Formats: sequence, C-alpha cells, structure tokens
Amino acid sequence: MSWKHTGINTVTALLIGMVAMTSANAELKDYYSECTSKYKSMNNSVVYECTGYADQKYKSAMNKAYNKIYKSLKSNARYDEDAANFEKSQLGWLDYRDKQCDLEGTYIGSPALPHCLQSKNKERAEELMNFSENF
Repeated sequence: MSWKHTGINTVTALLIGMVAMTSANAELKDYYSECTSKYKSMNNSVVYECTGYADQKYKSAMNKAYNKIYKSLKSNARYDEDAANFEKSQLGWLDYRDKQCDLEGTYIGSPALPHCLQSKNKERAEELMNFSENF
C-alpha cells in the first residue's frame, strides 16, 4: 500500500515521526538560564527580560529552520503539496502553542504566558532544526 492510498503524504509521515523521535543533533543553548544566572535574585522583571531575550533567539532559529525546509520543498515542483502541508503543520503548531500558553497564563498567572511561549518556541526550533538536516 502506498502513502498516497492511505491519505498520508511523505512529509506528513515524516513530521509525525519527527515529533516522536528525540535527536541529540540539534539542541539550542539555554538562553533563558544563561540570562537569569546573571541576576542575584529572581523576580517577574528578570523573568520577563530573560524570557524576551531567549524567545528572540529561539524564534530566529525556528524561522531559519522553517524557511530552509519550506524553500527546499517549494523549489521542487514535485513537492508543492508537501510544502503546503508543511506550512499547514506549522500554522497548526502555532495555534496549539498560542492556545496552550494562553491557558497557562490564565491559570498559572504572570509571567507564565511569555515563559510558556519561549519554552515551546525552543522545543519547536529544535524539532525543525533536526528535520531541516534532511534538506
């Protein structure tokens, strides 16, 4: 039975497998802990500052890996559908991240929302970096 007949294309299958696998290939530096270690005590101001700093680094890595994968898929006409599905998977992940972190911010309190966002962005950046090694 081919992937086409099951309704799952190759990129979707790879993305599902990518989420399940743990790879030691791409691990981003813990910018958040690096930042907080410079302070004698923790408070919300430190958490917000360090979260923002780390989040910029993680978003940059995530966008770089995403663009590498997307451009590679898009450059080959054979993979146009895969590029569209990859884009949909990222949009779905962004929706999940935002809703999950909104809930954490609401029920855990400040500064859980920005901390959740930077944590999820780091995880996703590492996933995409690992996946991008295939392109």
